Amino acid sequence: LNTIKITDEAERRRKLVDLVDDLPSAHRDTLKHLCTHLARVASHCEVNKMDVQNLSKVFGPNVMRPVDFGLNGFTEIGMVNLIIEELIVCAIDNLEDPSMWDIRKEVVAAQAAVRST
Repeated sequence: LNTIKITDEAERRRKLVDLVDDLPSAHRDTLKHLCTHLARVASHCEVNKMDVQNLSKVFGPNVMRPVDFGLNGFTEIGMVNLIIEELIVCAIDNLEDPSMWDIRKEVVAAQAAVRST
């Protein structure tokens, strides 16, 4: 949650991407696919009314639920929504150049490894 407080946008985004990359591969890949899908949904917001902020409000609490929803729970949910919003924006920025989010090579390599055993 401290990462979202970084004021420099490039540094904040780089730190978030680093944190995502540090997740276990199944969690990382799922989050990247989800954010890419949400970026595509947001690209049609003029029709579906689901812009990045609305998507982050819907998906944020489900993706990153606070462990202890005490007195600070609502503040934490707001920060969680900002994190998910930033990840969706990152995915939007990479729809044209998906190298940051591209896991297809890893999936193909993993499938090939399974087939060869």
